[in-house]
Amino acid sequence: MMAKEEKKAPKLRFNGYTNDWEHVKPKKYLKISKVPGSNGLIAKKLTVKLWGKGVVEKDTTFNGSENTKYFTRKSGQLMYGKLDFLHAAFGIVPQNLNNYESTADSPAFDINDAGDRTFLINYFLRPEFYLKNGEKANGSRKAKRIHEETFLNMPMQAPIKSEQEKIAKTFNSLNNTIQLHERKCEELTLIKKSLLQKLFPKEDKIKPEIRYKNFSDAWEQRKLGEVFDTVTDYVANGSFKSLRDNVKSYTKENYAYMIRLQDASNNWKGPWLYTDEAGYSFLTKSKLHPNDIIMSNVGSVGKFFLIPELDKPMTLAPNAVLIKSSKNNALFLYQMMISTPMQVAVGRKTTPGVQLKINKTDFKRIQTNLPSLNEQEKIGEFFKQLDSLIALHQRKLEKLKQLKKFLLQNMFI
Repeated sequence: MMAKEEKKAPKLRFNGYTNDWEHVKPKKYLKISKVPGSNGLIAKKLTVKLWGKGVVEKDTTFNGSENTKYFTRKSGQLMYGKLDFLHAAFGIVPQNLNNYESTADSPAFDINDAGDRTFLINYFLRPEFYLKNGEKANGSRKAKRIHEETFLNMPMQAPIKSEQEKIAKTFNSLNNTIQLHERKCEELTLIKKSLLQKLFPKEDKIKPEIRYKNFSDAWEQRKLGEVFDTVTDYVANGSFKSLRDNVKSYTKENYAYMIRLQDASNNWKGPWLYTDEAGYSFLTKSKLHPNDIIMSNVGSVGKFFLIPELDKPMTLAPNAVLIKSSKNNALFLYQMMISTPMQVAVGRKTTPGVQLKINKTDFKRIQTNLPSLNEQEKIGEFFKQLDSLIALHQRKLEKLKQLKKFLLQNMFI
């Protein structure tokens, strides 16, 4: 069997560069820094986050030991976590953490003039580097530390400095654009959270802080059992687990008949919807409509989902409940449900970190406040447009991340 031909250059290159990339080792560009620092009691600590999330200030809720030796780190240095090498714990020390400190388990390296900082950090953050080399160094013990000399002598391929700089410029620009969209998504999410608090009455209040023009009446107190005239369980033939087990493997065709609902943050964490072609048999089959509201896991507090536009009739997974109202605006009700402090309404205490669940009887007894249908429609339509704007930025962000992944695969070896 012939050996696989080794790549000598990436698929995508800038004009004017045709030479093969050179076989080198990180030590060509990096030199370990061991500037003595203080100790665990007084050190201003930093840490390297997993999955390329960078170097950040460490939570110092618990002080370290006076006997633990720390080293001073400088902005611009490259760092990694010895115990988390396989989890892409690489980063560059930012300016605001200059002179912060870490232990020897998070070593730092000065970068010389032969290498470009951005090129190197993007090279090391590729699974082709940290997984391949880290697993080889670790053997079967993934908790084993990757020591500095091991890292510095790992094989890599790199171009001349000027090509590194061009690649780095591309990724600097792309990373800045990604960060811009991330901040925009965060800002819009915070704006929505604030508006949910102000456009809906606070606990024990009958009017919200902000109103549309020409609306001044107090909101009417109602029980959810009066608001929703449909609270429907969906029951499967056999348990849901056994139905999933009957499908031995999921093909692309299987997934074509399945939709997973998104939560209020546009994360894919909701229940599944199925068509007949998906291979599941349900006793209850009722046509779902856009803007129907789904309550997952038979009443897990705060877990509400909105049915999107559907191309074909679909059935709800049996671990969820459909709630509908023929008298009120569905878009308004959905926003009301994700903003309602149900733990308080039900009057139950919960253990931090443990999700509160309520049955349908308790759910129907929960008190809420409703405005007129006209005001509901205005509030519902406003949040629909805001949610669409948030989703738009999240889609752009996802496309940018996909572009970065493509470039990482094609502009490096």
